[in-house]
Amino acid sequence: MKVVITSDGPSLDAPVSMVFARAPYFILYDLATDRYEAHQNPASGAFGGAGPMAANFVSSLGAKALVTGGFPGPNAQGVIMGLGIEVIQFQGLVKDAVSMLKSRYNIKPLTKEEELKLLKEEKAKIEARLKEIEERLGNKQ
Repeated sequence: MKVVITSDGPSLDAPVSMVFARAPYFILYDLATDRYEAHQNPASGAFGGAGPMAANFVSSLGAKALVTGGFPGPNAQGVIMGLGIEVIQFQGLVKDAVSMLKSRYNIKPLTKEEELKLLKEEKAKIEARLKEIEERLGNKQ
């Protein structure tokens, strides 16, 4: 399960950001594989519409849940709810939010065999998509 945690920095040792739409970073964390990526929030400097922009970005990352220090504003909340993303309020460090989520969803890490199978499936999907794009580009030339 992939979750996004608003963060004041790009590491697990950073505090969970108290704001959603203008959080400096979004930490995308895969609870099954214990891998994460830090993404700069593209909406943090927006003049207007930051909430819906940030919500759509979180959705594009494939998140099923969002952890933030405060509740998103009404515009962002409407988009988030419409996308079916659960919002969880948490204050503390990102790594503590991860621990809370694993406990909340009773997530056990994948075995190496399960992770290898998952990665092979993802690789096959990527290769198929690349082939599709190459064929489409080949037809245009």
